[in-house]
Amino acid sequence: MKNQDLSKYSKEDLQEKAQQIIKEANDISYSIKEYISQLDFSQLSQEDISRLFEMGEDVRKMHKDYDEKKKALDKRKEDES
Repeated sequence: MKNQDLSKYSKEDLQEKAQQIIKEANDISYSIKEYISQLDFSQLSQEDISRLFEMGEDVRKMHKDYDEKKKALDKRKEDES
């Protein structure tokens, strides 16, 4: 759906696709978290550890952005009702 005219999709189709994307993002986030929890940090270089922390910050930011957008969407839905 990237770079497509979304007006040809129904609201329900867009909501379903959004839910699929959210689920996939959460699955990826969980997989990364599981992978990191199983790493032997004594075997990693300082550069590897720094990159892991950067990735963690990226994931945290992604979740924060999602939460903010979800709250705004929920508020808009509530205001429309």
